[in-house]
Amino acid sequence: WFIGDTNAALGSGTGLMNFVYGANPWIVYLNNAERMRIDASGNLLVGTTTSYGKISVYQTAASPVVYGIGGGVVGNFVSADVTNAAVWNFGRDNVSTGNFVHSYNGTVLTSITTSGNLLLGTTSAGASATKVIGMANATAPTTSPAGMGQLYVEGGALKFRGSSGTVTTIAPA
Repeated sequence: WFIGDTNAALGSGTGLMNFVYGANPWIVYLNNAERMRIDASGNLLVGTTTSYGKISVYQTAASPVVYGIGGGVVGNFVSADVTNAAVWNFGRDNVSTGNFVHSYNGTVLTSITTSGNLLLGTTSAGASATKVIGMANATAPTTSPAGMGQLYVEGGALKFRGSSGTVTTIAPA
């Protein structure tokens, strides 16, 4: 299908837009360059040939990030740094649990469960937990940013480090 100069060769001609069905993807060319495609799975890709979800958009060469929506599960948002192969994912972890997760390269960093639990560095708050904050053991901070405190778990004990550097154990393990 051609829109524009129908006598021109595929992908040539000023202002020409071509819709081309190949072996798998539908590809849209504008002014001699591929602009977007719909792949064999029905994913829309703009500026990229790699899918990170139902809709994937490549930002720019100066900031090589692809944004994807629906990254394998309905409602996910994916941000992928194509230079460093780093992938951030925000959305449901899977259809069966429905937990909202924030992960980096497949490792869950935080999640909010359907029971209202906020989990930091862990994926479980216990079978009967509702509306609790679960925290995995952390690396103890060695510095204290000015004007703030840090709450963390070390060896199962809940600790607080104040801006002056004083560490207080709030609850033992």
